[in-house]
Amino acid sequence: ITHEMAHIFQFDMGPNILKRVIGNGPPWWIMEGGAEFLANEYHSTRTDDLRESERRGAGANPEKDMPTWLDLNQEMADPYTFGAMTLTFIKEKYGEEVVKKFLVRAFQDGEDLIEVLTELTKGAVTSPEQFDEAQRDFWREKFGPEMFAKPRPYQENEYFRGRYVAPRSYPRGIVSPAISPDGQKMAVITGHPKYGVVLAVIPTL
Repeated sequence: ITHEMAHIFQFDMGPNILKRVIGNGPPWWIMEGGAEFLANEYHSTRTDDLRESERRGAGANPEKDMPTWLDLNQEMADPYTFGAMTLTFIKEKYGEEVVKKFLVRAFQDGEDLIEVLTELTKGAVTSPEQFDEAQRDFWREKFGPEMFAKPRPYQENEYFRGRYVAPRSYPRGIVSPAISPDGQKMAVITGHPKYGVVLAVIPTL
């Protein structure tokens, strides 16, 4: 509900919002990621939420799973998951006032968003490539040690006798696997780089 409420406030933020309806205006990662970011500011996402899980996974291995600034602005990445993640990075790296002003400016007409960030961060952001590097470093430091310290599904512990069920070549994390009667396939909830959280059918080992 808070996500949809945030969209209502977005319509008051500038004339550029109406252009989104006809394919122009703010990019989707600002629209949907911005609503997700604002919603989480007032109603924090649970740590077991699937989008949060995808963010943590991408942050732990950003060279492989973190979309670039270009990916976001060409709508080649899930705007809900990675739009909110990018705005959270801006807030934690450069400050709450910077992300607030950035969101307001993003809904104005005709401004280059990297140039807006360069101005608001007083030159700390200089280019899309430099922004990508800074964001990858930030999330790797935050989530990398946590992710790699967790026990793996195939590792045994006092509660669980591990068994590897995901295909070794499958690139993303999976949750809630349901194996088919013949044992050849399984339905899983997983992440997709563009569409976010999806239901997929994949082969077993």
